Amino acid sequence: MKSLYAFLVAIAASTMAATSPLTRQATQESPINFKLSSVGNSQIKVTITNKNQDTGYNLVKVNTLLDDDHVHKLTITNEGTSVNFTGFSVTYLYDQLDEESFFPLFAGQTREVVVDVAEGYWVHNTTTSVQEIVAKGQFYYAPLNSTDIQGSFEYMSNTLSVDIDQAEATTIFKNFLSAKITKRVNISPTCEGKELETLRESLKDCTTFAHAAAKDAKDGVTGLYLKYFYKMDWAEVQGRLQAIGDHCTSLGVLDAVLYCRDPFGGAGRCNTKGVAAFARDKEEAIVFCPAFFDLPAIRYSCNGFTSQSRAGVIIHEMTHMGLVYWPICSDYAYGTAKSQKLSPDYAASNADSHALYAMDLKVGCK
Repeated sequence: MKSLYAFLVAIAASTMAATSPLTRQATQESPINFKLSSVGNSQIKVTITNKNQDTGYNLVKVNTLLDDDHVHKLTITNEGTSVNFTGFSVTYLYDQLDEESFFPLFAGQTREVVVDVAEGYWVHNTTTSVQEIVAKGQFYYAPLNSTDIQGSFEYMSNTLSVDIDQAEATTIFKNFLSAKITKRVNISPTCEGKELETLRESLKDCTTFAHAAAKDAKDGVTGLYLKYFYKMDWAEVQGRLQAIGDHCTSLGVLDAVLYCRDPFGGAGRCNTKGVAAFARDKEEAIVFCPAFFDLPAIRYSCNGFTSQSRAGVIIHEMTHMGLVYWPICSDYAYGTAKSQKLSPDYAASNADSHALYAMDLKVGCK
């Protein structure tokens, strides 16, 4: 597969054509339309239409609303407040994904997927029963019948207002937890041997890099800080990075929630090709998959991906953990080229931006 890093370096130099609410500057207009509709209480249908009548796309579905597992697929608010989510936040090695991680969409084709928002989203426990739901983010794509990533586009659906029966949603949520989440019984949380040694060293790097970035973020005035964030958000960014560094120091405290083996069985993600690590915030667990231990300790190049180093992966996953810092981050963009273009509404809440900032500071990037 073509390196996603090479693609993003190339696309960063290109001229974008249309504006987007996610980015601070113009970007490529989405060739695909996303429409949300309600199909029964907490079930939301996503209608996906390829507006291009000549070209089909093989969409990367991992960590998007097309994912088969319970990742953060939709943005849900209740009276202006984000609704809590229980599920996966995953770091992928995009150049290792196979065909099962793609969603083919032919020229002019319309496909549908259904998301039950009661499975993972806390819509059963909000101030009111009326939820505001929107799908937004970005998709990477390859040509049809290929896993060679060629480009990406951002998307945003209509906003759907849905009145959800919270009693029914509570039952669905509890069943979801029972079936998908509580699978720690008799699973040791301890990493052993070489993996434990590697993890300890990576946590030390996490502490060093996160604390250095927290120091650099003070007052939000340095050029590298402003590459990824906005001046008004410096206190949040600094606080989050300081907390991440503090937690990475405390291996004796965190080893109960750091795993070198997937304790969730079929509900986990390490059996998906290309997954380096994933976090489950409500269970206070981060799982490091075999691919994580094959990564270099540090990325020594600029303008890359957090998934290119163990330290970057750890910082990224820590931003998803409420026990580390609240509010937690989402995955609005990956890699330098996309993350540095996020608008003020998203930059400080993007997981990759924090890890990229810390990694770039270590390497001496500008």
